[in-house]
Amino acid sequence: MATLAGERMVPLVRRTIVCNEVALSYLERGVPSAATPTLVFLHGYGRCAEDYELVFPNIPESWHVIALDLRGHGQSERPDMGYEMQTLASDVESFFDTTGLSQAVLIGHSMGTLVARLVAISRPDLVRSLVLAASTSSFVDHPALKLYKPVISALQDPISRESMSHLVTGSLVNTPPPAFLEGVIERCCSVPAGIWRAALSAMLAGDYDDRLDRLKASTLVIWGEEDLFTRPEQDRLVSAVTDARLISYKNTGHDVPVERPEWFARDILEFARGEFSVNEQIMHEIIGMWNGADRSRLSEIIDPCYIDNVPISGPGLGPERIAAQIAEVRENNPECRYIINELVSSGEHMILRYTYHESFTQPVNAEEESTGIAWYQIRNGKVIRRFLYSEAFYASQWIGQPRSEL
Repeated sequence: MATLAGERMVPLVRRTIVCNEVALSYLERGVPSAATPTLVFLHGYGRCAEDYELVFPNIPESWHVIALDLRGHGQSERPDMGYEMQTLASDVESFFDTTGLSQAVLIGHSMGTLVARLVAISRPDLVRSLVLAASTSSFVDHPALKLYKPVISALQDPISRESMSHLVTGSLVNTPPPAFLEGVIERCCSVPAGIWRAALSAMLAGDYDDRLDRLKASTLVIWGEEDLFTRPEQDRLVSAVTDARLISYKNTGHDVPVERPEWFARDILEFARGEFSVNEQIMHEIIGMWNGADRSRLSEIIDPCYIDNVPISGPGLGPERIAAQIAEVRENNPECRYIINELVSSGEHMILRYTYHESFTQPVNAEEESTGIAWYQIRNGKVIRRFLYSEAFYASQWIGQPRSEL
């Protein structure tokens, strides 16, 4: 019986099963349920199932979850060959067939996203939906991956902790708990140098069928804004897939599940429940910009002709003015945050009920909450109009929309 790190100790069972004549090890919690889909997690390059041990405590215990060690990684068998991406994907397909798992939300990180994509293309019957974290539009000869080639080529067995520590921490923007990080480094050191080289060569070679236009499963792309995989690459990935949407995490690097386990779990659950509509994605990004004081993408979300209680022919309220207002409110209220309580959307229109929470330190420590209702009109992926009502005085001033007119 394995347990996860953190305050909430959630038990998982370590199992082994033979797939494609290779013994694959995996962690499992719960059983399949008609109420919620099974979540299957695939780890990144050189890593293993325990990479998600900070994520699982944030997933309700009623959900069936599986984290698989790909061949050569973690506690799975380490044959001398078979590290091509297509072979790793075939192992995952065999895992589904051998265990009798009919369909799941397939979640990959880094190299695991490539494996997940290949499974979804080859066996769409197995994939209910797809989550790609720290992925890119093409792994073939990718400059960021090629940076690792001299380091990986120089690895010798047994791999030293020093060399692996540099490799693991180099992609981190936010450092996880020390005990967890030490475990990651130790497990990475256990992967033979030859497997590190074989897997990297396979990713760079591109000798696999990874035509993104053949991905038909609903897909959620999660990206850390400090990742070496760039924003234009994410945009190309999303636009190439038939049904895909993007969430970006500010101040986050390549190790998304490690750096932001709570956000990662939250977004996966929303997506797996089918609650994450295109309109809600836009709202999610707006709230994220507010909470993170990130105004760099306002012009991408808010149309320049955005109007706020003025006729369409009026001067409007463009991204620059909105940015200035958000900056002013954030400066005066650094601890403010929004919580979405309820959301309904239809066509261009979205209505939500929210709670605004604020903490004060001056003149005394205190907290205040107010509720509000918002209506957004969204067209061509941008907010073109909104009316809001909030009990908060500053918001009523800012929005100027009386309750009677809602």
